[in-house]
Amino acid sequence: MLPAVSFWDSIIRKGTDMAAPVPRYRQIEEFLLEKIRSGTYSAHHQIPPEEQLARDFRVSRMTANKAIRDLVQDGYLVRQPGLGTFVTERSTKSSLPELLNIATEVSGRGNAYSNEILRCEAIDADDEVALHLGVRLGTRIFHTAIVHRENDCPIQLEERFVNPKWVPRYLEADFTRTTPSDVLAAACPISDVEHVVEAVLVDAGTASSLSTATTTPCLQVVRRTWSGEHIISYARLTHPATATNCARPCATAADTPRQSAQTATHPPRCAVTGSPAGDVRSTRYPRAKPVAGTPALPFRPTAVPSTEVQTMTDTTLQDRAAGAILGAFIGDALGLGPHWYYNLDELRRDYGDWITSYTTPKPERYHGGMAAGQLSQAGLILRMLLQSLTERGEYDEADFCRRLDEDLFPQLDGTPMHGPGGYTSQSIREAWRRRVQQGLPWSQTGGHADTTEAIERTLALAVRYAREPRRLAESIARNTLLTQSDELVLSLTVAYGAVLALLVQGEKLDAHLSGKLMHLVKSDELPFHAVTTGELQAPRRGEAEPSHVGRFASPDALLTPSFIARAAADPDIRIEPAWKVSLVYGMPCAVYHVLPAVYYLAARFSDDFESAVLHAINGGGQNQARAMLTGALVGAQCGLSGIPGRFIAGLEHADQLRELARTLASHLS
Repeated sequence: MLPAVSFWDSIIRKGTDMAAPVPRYRQIEEFLLEKIRSGTYSAHHQIPPEEQLARDFRVSRMTANKAIRDLVQDGYLVRQPGLGTFVTERSTKSSLPELLNIATEVSGRGNAYSNEILRCEAIDADDEVALHLGVRLGTRIFHTAIVHRENDCPIQLEERFVNPKWVPRYLEADFTRTTPSDVLAAACPISDVEHVVEAVLVDAGTASSLSTATTTPCLQVVRRTWSGEHIISYARLTHPATATNCARPCATAADTPRQSAQTATHPPRCAVTGSPAGDVRSTRYPRAKPVAGTPALPFRPTAVPSTEVQTMTDTTLQDRAAGAILGAFIGDALGLGPHWYYNLDELRRDYGDWITSYTTPKPERYHGGMAAGQLSQAGLILRMLLQSLTERGEYDEADFCRRLDEDLFPQLDGTPMHGPGGYTSQSIREAWRRRVQQGLPWSQTGGHADTTEAIERTLALAVRYAREPRRLAESIARNTLLTQSDELVLSLTVAYGAVLALLVQGEKLDAHLSGKLMHLVKSDELPFHAVTTGELQAPRRGEAEPSHVGRFASPDALLTPSFIARAAADPDIRIEPAWKVSLVYGMPCAVYHVLPAVYYLAARFSDDFESAVLHAINGGGQNQARAMLTGALVGAQCGLSGIPGRFIAGLEHADQLRELARTLASHLS
């Protein structure tokens, strides 16, 4: 706890010139750093919560959150969801991570290190490498392939791709005398690492280099390395099981921080990477063939799941439900900076060849004045509905409308470039005019916008009522009518909710999903009119047509997802790179442009959250809605546990949003 006399009050008494151009969040950072460096806040000490810091410094929670987030990213603090924020064991002597070096590790065990350089060249990036390095297809990059040996036994094949923009002299290095990790560290400070570890079967060339067989499982670490905001390296590090005949596999030649922010509970280090288990990020890069039912390897990683993300192969209902909600928030925040660029050259000019994370909007564009990792107004309204659902336990329309009346509408003026999130959408502006200026009841506030704005919030209702299709359809329809009254928009919104509900239940977005939705129609659980029988066969002669009363005109909105999923799985129908789905289905805002692209990306990248949302963002146009809705569908398929931890760590108020998602998910049990 802070002393009774706050830091802010002490500054005032000392007569400090608060008009000096020192940002408020920097003042909070300096206060906390002084406490850490002086030993007042020792390792594992819990710092004051951001609410208290905001009160004591007389700033917003957003400002206090930024100060804490910066210190987390710098390694001074670590967040423990549900517990608080704690001081790490980080050394105060240097802000740079200490790097593990495979040659040093081997020598440190008293063994002889050697290597064999297979490749050292400049090549054109293919689609896989371009995606993970964040460059355009065909960009000239550096490539090395090196076999590392211990006592003449191969213990690792390191295939590394490096962006020359950040490490321009990489190929000039003498790799017989140094390692790639040394070269990277000398060129630029390494700030972040992302990796996934899995058992794989390798091709004949890799097997030969590692003196193993193609039928013998190997351990593969797929890794990307950042320096600040820039991806500098993408690597595939493969270890043979026979490496245990030489010695236990050591830290890789890659750039693994030895002293990064650790959890207060001191998780064990990964036996392969040497990094804290809590730093493992679960991003999947399918390259080699994973082994089904892989036998236990002699050097299986001993990492335990971190509090940020768990690697799971069988996600639970609650994990999928929470993943859908967090996926939507992440997609929304990713779109804040690059929102609504219809000129892709301008998008690349402002944000580079490939957007990989949260970005700050340009001052004169949409959401100007907002910061990277914050939510747009769509995300804020989704959070508002979530708060209503979790506090009331059910959908309470009167409560949600009260929140709009009291918390949102007083901050609007009816113009687009105004209001929370830096932009107010067409349907919300129209509802504000009818409600505030004309004094109409909520039953008359829906306008004719043909956009996805209702879907962006009612996805929370789809998760809440994932097991109750009738209540799902009713609640989504009622909520949609508050702002959009077009019947086609209404049917497409309910259909998206029905798709999301099945994914939360464990189904996949594939060619069979629409058949399961049609079964719900035939059992009178979804309100869509249909005359076909079975697998969309002709109706039986003499059979009366089902009633149209209370039903949407046709079931086409339910059939579209599987047709698109079938196309996404067809090797003869390829959209390459996948972000060009925005050019195929259209970049504008209308629901009939956005949803097909969303279904395509969610089907193609059903278990790869990162690829799905980044292709959604990099396609330009209405990429925020595209990423938000894609994030929900893929988040439901891979679960909260399958979302890379860096996306959660960079999201403002991530702890509160995750708690809302988990609370909503608990209602499904």
